[in-house]
Amino acid sequence: MEGFAIGVVMMTNALRAHPLQEDTLLDLDAQVRAELLCTEPFSHAGFEKFNPGYHYYGENLAMGDDASVFATPQSVVLAWYKSPTHRENMLANHYEYIGVGRTICPDGSNREVQLFGGF
Repeated sequence: MEGFAIGVVMMTNALRAHPLQEDTLLDLDAQVRAELLCTEPFSHAGFEKFNPGYHYYGENLAMGDDASVFATPQSVVLAWYKSPTHRENMLANHYEYIGVGRTICPDGSNREVQLFGGF
């Protein structure tokens, strides 16, 4: 897991009653998802196909018009936290695991993905 992703996990866990554990499969899936969102419509549609087998599964997405938007883990986690539905995913007790992906698209925009899993 790279530095940006580590920061996102640390900040997310600081907000939770029970910390999430990193799942390397979720990390890989989140990275693939972020990269696909450079060419596919920016939407939650179809995210279920990235579920490696969890009973509970959720996703947070972020997109910046250029790399300076959401340039830090703090900026993206704060944006998710300010959104009730994203915050609900971040704080939900039924999630036990997290994966994070981030990419800069060819047009200079960026995509951030949090995937959550639980049994």
